[in-house]
Amino acid sequence: MGVKLTPMMEQYYHVKKQYPDILLMFRMGDFYEMFFEDAREAARILNITLTVRGKLDGHPIPMAGIPHHAAAVYVDRISQQGKKVVICEQLEDPKQAKGIVKRGVSQIVSPGMPYDLDKTSAMENKFIASGFYQNNVFTLVLLDFTTGDFFGITFKYIEEFCERLMMLKPKEFISYLGQWDKFPILEDYLNSIDVLKTHLSQEYFEEKHTGFYIQKLIPTYQRDGIIAQNPGVLSPLGALSYYVTSTQTIEKISHLRPFRIINNDENMKVTFSTLAGLEIFPR
Repeated sequence: MGVKLTPMMEQYYHVKKQYPDILLMFRMGDFYEMFFEDAREAARILNITLTVRGKLDGHPIPMAGIPHHAAAVYVDRISQQGKKVVICEQLEDPKQAKGIVKRGVSQIVSPGMPYDLDKTSAMENKFIASGFYQNNVFTLVLLDFTTGDFFGITFKYIEEFCERLMMLKPKEFISYLGQWDKFPILEDYLNSIDVLKTHLSQEYFEEKHTGFYIQKLIPTYQRDGIIAQNPGVLSPLGALSYYVTSTQTIEKISHLRPFRIINNDENMKVTFSTLAGLEIFPR
């Protein structure tokens, strides 16, 4: 670094190292502050003032901030641009703190995971999707944070898989690097719906790991029955379960409905809003 950082900036760097590619909002009193490139990006997207706070190696440190009470509006504006935001909260009352205020990550916000569900319209689906190909079967798992809908669909052909993605227009698609290299048509479809592509390590799709993450979202008795009848769902369900439970608190996912497998009737070309109207997913 070249110069000694203040304790607060050391704390900031410790968190930022864990999320190098995500915009970090760092709670400081009544504001969430952003620094360096995060500050520049936030100022551009939100049209807020870019200021400076101290220097690093002789150069001013860019800073931008938003009021904590208006965070929902600002954070969702950033996520609507296809970006993720990590929220680092104060974990104690600054007046009671002995030394630097303790802080910790409370939430990660993304296009598919809103900041505040109470202020998010349930009229627009915000699906997170995960897919897998095994034994000549394509499996698609989807979770909608706004409604709590959580389901999987299997397909015989990649074209059907892509058509359903086009129909449901997920906000995020989870995969590992190289997973779909044999099916370039999928990349074309994903580009056409402007979805945020999130890459995880391949290990989160491997069967030896998936059970641990799935049990955080689905009771064991239900999980075993679903997987016994639909073994292809294990990998995409496990990866999506890891992604959600590693970025959200239990309270944030308590509204999710029981996971189910939906039959893919290729003659039933309807939109998801129609499915909801038919009460396939009970409210």
